[in-house]
Amino acid sequence: MTAIAPPLGQPSAPRTYVIDPEWVRSFRRAIPALAKKSDSQGDREIPLTFPFVLQPNPIPGLRMPDSGLVHGTQRFRYVSPLRIGETVTVVAEVSGYKERGGTAFVTLTTRAIHADGTDAFEAESLLLYPAGDEASSQVTPDP
Repeated sequence: MTAIAPPLGQPSAPRTYVIDPEWVRSFRRAIPALAKKSDSQGDREIPLTFPFVLQPNPIPGLRMPDSGLVHGTQRFRYVSPLRIGETVTVVAEVSGYKERGGTAFVTLTTRAIHADGTDAFEAESLLLYPAGDEASSQVTPDP
């Protein structure tokens, strides 16, 4: 694999969401332990892993492979809770990159802020682009 290093520190364009109660209900129903709660309990609670549905815009210069991507690790740091009906803005950036043994290790950091400008959460994910099919495993710049 001949990977081209993605642009470190390059942010995505901000993407703004309003936390929709139906998104939260659907997300909760997909998790058996949470699905057992009554709707009245769940309507007030946002599951800790819910931020995964708040996807940032693409990062200029980073194209995700069509296949072969492995999710290594992830870390969340919550600063303040998300609430139904509130507006949050999400931005991602490539915060780390290295190659070892034909595999590219790309660290993505995603940050969300509340409408008042205060931090909501920060998430970090390590993605592995394994060696193999050249067309599907390269980290390449956008055309």
